[in-house]
Amino acid sequence: MRIAYLVHQYPPDHVGGTEVYTHGLASRAQASGHEVLVLTYRESTANRLSDFEPIARDHQGIPVVEFPYNLSIAPTRASYEHDNPFVGARVPRLLAEWRPDIAHVTHGMKLTVAAMDACRALGIPAVVSLTDYWFLCPRHTLLTWDGRLCDGPSEWRECFRCLQDLHGVATRRRERRAVQGRPDRTRMAVESAARVFALSSFLKRMYVANGYDPERIEVLPHGIETEGLHPAGPRRPGPTRFLFVGSLQPFKGAHVPVEALAADPGLDVELVLHGAGGPAEYAERLARSAGGDARIVLAGRFEPGDLPRILGGTDYVLIPALWYENEPIIVKAAKHIGIPVLASRIGSLVEMIEEGLDGWTVPPGDVAAWLEAMRRAVLERDRWQRVPRPQPSMDDQFAYLDGVYAELAAARSAVRT
Repeated sequence: MRIAYLVHQYPPDHVGGTEVYTHGLASRAQASGHEVLVLTYRESTANRLSDFEPIARDHQGIPVVEFPYNLSIAPTRASYEHDNPFVGARVPRLLAEWRPDIAHVTHGMKLTVAAMDACRALGIPAVVSLTDYWFLCPRHTLLTWDGRLCDGPSEWRECFRCLQDLHGVATRRRERRAVQGRPDRTRMAVESAARVFALSSFLKRMYVANGYDPERIEVLPHGIETEGLHPAGPRRPGPTRFLFVGSLQPFKGAHVPVEALAADPGLDVELVLHGAGGPAEYAERLARSAGGDARIVLAGRFEPGDLPRILGGTDYVLIPALWYENEPIIVKAAKHIGIPVLASRIGSLVEMIEEGLDGWTVPPGDVAAWLEAMRRAVLERDRWQRVPRPQPSMDDQFAYLDGVYAELAAARSAVRT
């Protein structure tokens, strides 16, 4: 088969959960004998349409085509954010030439629903994986412009305020209409797909609460790369080590344990923060907060293959999320080898953490509560039983999806015959 993967961004420039997930699927599809092509987006600073031609490259042997664009020059930013006709005109041209049997959309942002329309117009069966909340929320986090948790687009004026903050959307009638029409437009694009998967029960519930058909969404938890992830060995000597892994975005909450430690300078611990990206001012804020504390290490990015080494050298994993985090790979990897997790009591994290077995949960954003949790972790480090809890692998994930691809391709072939 020929399989096209559509995703908002892709390694090596972007290494988040969805990007790693997409690359894992594409690599396995190629290794199984399928022809693979990744379609993704590249942020551009150009202001001439002639500069936005597709760019072909590859990543670790996977062919990739990037579609550059600059949203700031769009005639209607609120519309182009979720339905970009410029990108949409180029995607069908490539798909018609390459002729995939299946398209798998692992994230709708940036290529937008226009790319999904192209698949439908060409008769290409599409699989959609709901990996976060972008089809409900232009910020993809269900956090408002001022950091409040949101349940979905029930009030378009709130969404408009978020888009003004995010993309500088102007107060014009056509921009308002685009915001008002976004929920129906994105929902119809998802529900027109041949199969729809959500990574967690919580994620499915959020979409269903916003009008999506529960019969159309199947829960398929994220698989992890298990190579090198062996059961945790003996505890390392020295201070209790906490590990944060994630992008340095405010909603990921890396500042919460940093602020907690500032309140107890004598607590004998190490806090290692692995991450990059995000607003420069936030990274600077973290650097200032951590700069005078020898217990805190800003370790930057790492290659996905280094995760076993980094994870194996820690005592606890911290997930201080302030948003409805969805099936983080780092939590599943920690459970797989038996490293306890301290996580915010929010979103799918509540479903993932069995209190007292996998770790425990803490009120999100409550610095005092996080300090108490870290103190408790120091006291309990040597008493904690490291019990591995094997998780589904990416091999398991691909094997299931490969069957879905074959079923959809066969049905398409029968119809065409």
